[in-house]
Amino acid sequence: MKKIVLFSCAGIFVVSFVVLSFHNAWAIPAFARKYKTSCMTCHAPFPRLTGVGEAFRLNGYKLPNDELYVKEQPVSMGAEAYKTMFPDAVWPSDIPGIPPIALLINSDINTNLHGSDNKKTTFNLPSDASLLAAGTMGNTVSFFAELAFDNSDNSSEVNAWLMYQGLASSFIGDNHLNLKFGTVGDQEIGLPNARSPQRFSYTDYLYHEALDLDSRPGIELNGFGHIWRYAAGIVDNDTNQNDKDYYAAFSMKFGGVGYDGVSKNTASQGAPTSTPSGYWRDDAVHLGVFGYHGYKEVDANSSEPYNRFGADVRVNYADWVLLVGYAYGEDKSMTFNQDHPEQNIWFGEADYYFLPWVMGYLRYESLSTTHSDNSDANYSDRDRIVPGVIFLVRANIKATVEGKFYTSDKYATAADHGTDYYDSLALAVSWAF
Repeated sequence: MKKIVLFSCAGIFVVSFVVLSFHNAWAIPAFARKYKTSCMTCHAPFPRLTGVGEAFRLNGYKLPNDELYVKEQPVSMGAEAYKTMFPDAVWPSDIPGIPPIALLINSDINTNLHGSDNKKTTFNLPSDASLLAAGTMGNTVSFFAELAFDNSDNSSEVNAWLMYQGLASSFIGDNHLNLKFGTVGDQEIGLPNARSPQRFSYTDYLYHEALDLDSRPGIELNGFGHIWRYAAGIVDNDTNQNDKDYYAAFSMKFGGVGYDGVSKNTASQGAPTSTPSGYWRDDAVHLGVFGYHGYKEVDANSSEPYNRFGADVRVNYADWVLLVGYAYGEDKSMTFNQDHPEQNIWFGEADYYFLPWVMGYLRYESLSTTHSDNSDANYSDRDRIVPGVIFLVRANIKATVEGKFYTSDKYATAADHGTDYYDSLALAVSWAF
């Protein structure tokens, strides 16, 4: 049976192509060098995180009892005795022994099955590249930086943040209150258990595309315990007004490795170990909710509010991952006709690990719009199916075959606007080092 599956997957791989949409992947091989461990310790596969990987991220890129597992010792930035001299000395810290820098390259070949006005088949080789850096500076400060280059429009983008952990830890507990500032929200804006930066597929979630959710410059408070985690932030927007955007997310996890990296089924909590098979297994149920309140620019003197809400459930069991999610978007007013479009978006997804290096997935998504009387393609009602197969060629090299098929595509108005979304196939390859 496994041979049949493999030959079928190989055939699909040869004759098909997949869509690539890869942003802020957070796959950092620098950590593999730091701990002398495989990418599979934290990813299943990259950019999706394992239970250990999620705990590692939340803990500011550190493991419980981190000093026991680090193989590359950091460079001291002041003697430990300086702590006793504070405030008459600078608080000591450290930086990584070698620059914690990684490079991520993404390429794709995309073909439009209906031959639109654009080129039917496009070679994006490569499509984009990112220079990534992440790590710790002492026990309480962590950082992330990304310099991204996009070949499609020759643009570049810089994202970076610093996080201070353990505010008021002596009163409320370790990691219950952390402060992050910089480009924030990328890991928290959206459904907590189906976040865009950690999606299994390369095609982004429809709810994320339609509701225009992304990270922005701002400040975030976050924290976690064994079964819960939260984040709340205030960020800038694209308007000329002084209004700011706000977001919050909360999730709970029952079973598996806790958000703190502790599992009752393992003797060594959070240790950076990797097994040849079953690295993805983390039997657990995840529940999450999120909300976002923001503003869109109308003109130089005014802006209009919008709201985003959602909830999702993820179940990990043996070789299966099942997800169900719902998101709601409300735009208070569109100035040119004063309507108030509301979008209801839901999806269901099933992922299965055939082998440690072959994974399959199938997602169905549906978007419906009400109270809208405009011709904006973004408010078009649509349903689509996204099937795909992932081949982990190496721990740090991934090839994906994916299709995107629309079963319904129509505007919210009765006017005949034709279609704006086309079925497509593509092949995508990502590698990092």
